[in-house]
Amino acid sequence: MANNKDFAKLRSLISDKLSNEQSPYAYKQYAKVIADITSSLTGGGTTLSSIERNRVSSLINNIDSNANDVGNMLSTLYKTNGSVLSIINYFSSLLTYNHNIYPSPDLKNKDGHKMDNITISDYLVASQHLENYQLKFYMPYFIRETLIRGTTFFYEVSTSSGVAYIEFPASMCKISYIEDGVYRFMIDISKIRENMLPYLPKEIQTAYTNGIPTEENKNWNGNYYMVGKKGVAFTFDPSALKNGGIGVSPFSSLLLDAIDVKKSKENVDVKDNIDALRLIHGKIPTDASSGTLLMAPEEAAEWQKVINSGLPNGAVAIVSPFQLDNISLVNSGNAGAYDTVSDAQKQMFKSASVPQGMFGGETTSSNIVKLSIIKDASWIFNTAVPLFTNYYNSVLSNVKTESNAKWKIKILNQDFFNKKEQSTLLKDAITLGGSRTDYLASIDMEPLEIYTKLYTEQHVLDIDSLMEPKPTSYTMSGSNQSDSKSKGSKSAKLQPSGEVGRPVTDNPTDDTDRINDSN
Repeated sequence: MANNKDFAKLRSLISDKLSNEQSPYAYKQYAKVIADITSSLTGGGTTLSSIERNRVSSLINNIDSNANDVGNMLSTLYKTNGSVLSIINYFSSLLTYNHNIYPSPDLKNKDGHKMDNITISDYLVASQHLENYQLKFYMPYFIRETLIRGTTFFYEVSTSSGVAYIEFPASMCKISYIEDGVYRFMIDISKIRENMLPYLPKEIQTAYTNGIPTEENKNWNGNYYMVGKKGVAFTFDPSALKNGGIGVSPFSSLLLDAIDVKKSKENVDVKDNIDALRLIHGKIPTDASSGTLLMAPEEAAEWQKVINSGLPNGAVAIVSPFQLDNISLVNSGNAGAYDTVSDAQKQMFKSASVPQGMFGGETTSSNIVKLSIIKDASWIFNTAVPLFTNYYNSVLSNVKTESNAKWKIKILNQDFFNKKEQSTLLKDAITLGGSRTDYLASIDMEPLEIYTKLYTEQHVLDIDSLMEPKPTSYTMSGSNQSDSKSKGSKSAKLQPSGEVGRPVTDNPTDDTDRINDSN
């Protein structure tokens, strides 16, 4: 603060300014300092959230026309909102993606029902072809992006080591038609820039170079080029075709709930800032009789800068001519701010039909979580599994084998929560004629792996001869143990005389009768 000498030097200057009717100006300057502090506390965050909410509401009110914008906003939320990320990842990681293949006879042909000509070579060729598509690597990504974007567009590119995909943005593409349950798409050639051409498939390059042909060409629809069979689109919205070829994300309703969560968290930040704030008041001296200020606004502003430069974080200096009482701001913010955040989070999970308890929230029963997982898995089984089964069946339809047999894929209705139960059911079904390859698939073995691994174990390693069972009370009869005694084995020496075979109970005593298979 300024000392008495400083006040004396400024007295004449202040009097001149006051005489020139600058006193209102001085008080406005001090008021501006208070207004700036108030602004820094509110931060403008709530207003921003309100604007976002109004924009999102307008998008959702006409969601079919704004599906691309909704997808972009969900993509941003996936990267910035932990709850949205958890929900999307939960649904995309439910499935085990275990699968099997089987030959499909051509019943249109009179000899099509015969399968005598199918060989192991056919199976290996079909398995290898499917393995090139790395189903367990790409399918989780396909599901995740489709849940976010609503509709995704991919173009298959073959490489020496397998198959890769080029993903096109939804702003350039539309679903054009559906064939055998597989969505095909068209791309707006006018949106392609010339510097992009070297990185695009040859089919797209040719379409761009040749330009739009006559209307008689069925591959064109205005500026849109109909991509061939290597292009595939995925959507979980069955009304995509009638809505202009763009599907809407099933989680579009999360946008408004996520905005509410963001707004609630911003209110918590305001509350925390207020609770931690400490005000340091520097009072400007005034004339006792007239009440006129004894310091110029410019000088007061300089002193405020000096004081603020030496204060720790969370403390703010105020220089004003008014008396300021020591007021604690602890708990002066929104006392229910944290409850508001909790309620907003709960509403978000309700919109996604996912119990909050699955992600660490409160729940009154584990059965609620269990039943919800069953429900969510059923939704994936009924939407994603048929969609991708149709796609990979179209992939297998291009396989050429010696017998010309067609092969199909079976993606198991198996999630990580019912994996053991599903595997047990398939294992038990073997006794009644069930498929052993389905069971092996349920324990994470891929079609090619099933054959190559079993063949290697039985015919290359001769694993049965390598893995002889060790003699135990469960694998030896009384005669076996008598033979071992005669050979002077270590196990015979440890076996008491006259006690051969396995005990009749699981908790034998010295008096327990034993089973003697030698009789």
